[in-house]
Amino acid sequence: MGVVGMVKAYAHEAASGWDYPLSCCFGTASGGDCQAISSKTVTPIAGGYRITLVPGDHNQVTKPHVFEVPADKVRISEDTSYHICLWPTEDKVQCFFAPPMSY
Repeated sequence: MGVVGMVKAYAHEAASGWDYPLSCCFGTASGGDCQAISSKTVTPIAGGYRITLVPGDHNQVTKPHVFEVPADKVRISEDTSYHICLWPTEDKVQCFFAPPMSY
């Protein structure tokens, strides 16, 4: 039973309890590359979203970033928050999740 719990933690789940897809998440809950971000960092733009992150917005961000994610690359969040997975470095968006109502 302890092994299951450790595997689940390694798979990395959102604070609200849903698991990030394995194709998005390569970290752990404490040092994960996926996490919720404030809606204040997200701006809808024509054809997708602009995400502006500064240190403190995501545990991997050490410098300011502006990412644009096309609508066809946006995944549906399983809660009411935006989430972003940065991997293999903070400079690359692996996955971006938006709540269903914002899509």
